[in-house]
Amino acid sequence: MIIRRDPAGFLRYRMGVVDMRFEGVSFPLQTQLYSIGIGPGTGVVIFTILNAVLRNRADVLDGLSLTLTRNGGGAPVAGAVLLERTGFLSDDPEADDARFEESIRRDPLAPEGSVPDDIRAHLMRDVGPAALAKGGEMLLTMAFAQSLSRGPLAGVTFPD
Repeated sequence: MIIRRDPAGFLRYRMGVVDMRFEGVSFPLQTQLYSIGIGPGTGVVIFTILNAVLRNRADVLDGLSLTLTRNGGGAPVAGAVLLERTGFLSDDPEADDARFEESIRRDPLAPEGSVPDDIRAHLMRDVGPAALAKGGEMLLTMAFAQSLSRGPLAGVTFPD
């Protein structure tokens, strides 16, 4: 995902994975970042609500997304999201866009065993009637109190 301010001051974003692309707008409200985008080639809409940070910069954001599956039925699907900053925008939007395009062409699947257990548990939540009966949650939520969203950590640098 790449987010930048347009000349009118609005936050515009682009995101994608392999051949899926979405473009839209984002707006911060209270402790969340709301976004709505559309796939230019497909017309598929995506909504995200991310837990924001109360700082001038976010390095990690988590939340939920809602879109459609990529099949004939186009069933609505919700999922947990975790975004981690990998770099900063430069003064050259074309170079930033080229870096973005290169990054979303990479294999989107993490190598087996590379996702820490705490991150896996945070994203792969057990919800629904069976989970509720065991003291868990009925609905998929991403509570702010349990959020992994955060601002910068001291001494963190990003590769070029």
